[in-house]
This record gives sequence, structure tokens and C-alpha cells, in this order.
Amino acid sequence: MSTLVFIDTCALLVAFKGKEPMSSEAFKYLDDPDNQFVINQYLRLEALPKPKFHQQKDEVEFINAFLNMDENIEVMSSQHLSEAALEIACKYDLSAVDALHVASAIEGGASKFVTNEKSTKPMFKVEGLDFISTLVRNG
Repeated sequence: MSTLVFIDTCALLVAFKGKEPMSSEAFKYLDDPDNQFVINQYLRLEALPKPKFHQQKDEVEFINAFLNMDENIEVMSSQHLSEAALEIACKYDLSAVDALHVASAIEGGASKFVTNEKSTKPMFKVEGLDFISTLVRNG
């Protein structure tokens, strides 16, 4: 049985850019054959415009390869999702996009949320998800 995982945009981008040791931490989840990914339209909107504008073909191909995997579970935008995101944003002091990602992860049934954010960020307080930071602590 697969583990449902939401990969935050910052974790996806750090994986592509190869900035160690964060890249290796992100790839632990991206390369795990037991993981299935929950995605949303906001991930596309957040990850693709800059590399497309700057014609960074390799980055666009990497992002699209992740976003277009047949096994992905895509949570579509809806009134229900927006209301859930608003409730999460107000309760935990999240930005709009972070709240939409968290709400999508929950709606899609993810148990893990992989991000490159510090564990002191408000999103780590949201109940119902195991938040994992790709930031590696020394020692």
C-alpha cells in the first residue's frame, strides 16, 4: 500500500537544483517507490512560470515529469478546498498558497507533507499531517 505524500514547491525545486544536503533529503521521498503523490494546480502555478519564462528547459522537464506522473492524485480547485484553506490559514497563520497546499494534502488523503521550510514555521502546527523538512540539522 502506498504512502500518500504532498511535496511542497520549495522541496521540489531544491531537489532539482541539487543543493546538498537538502536535495538528497527531498529525493528520499521523490524516489521512494512506496510513495504516491498528491498534487494540485497551485503547485503547477508556483513551480512552472519562472523556469518557463527564463527558458530553463531542464527544470521545466523535471517539474513536468513530477506533475504528470500517472499515479499522482490531483486535488482540483473547488469552493470546498478554498473554504478549508481559509479556515487553515486563519487558524494557523499560513499564507494563502501554503494553506491551499495543506488543504489539498489533507483533501487528497496525504499523511506526509515534505517541505523545505523550517520546522518552526506555523504550518508544522497543522494537525492531521506529518510535516517533514528537507533542511538537515547538524549533529
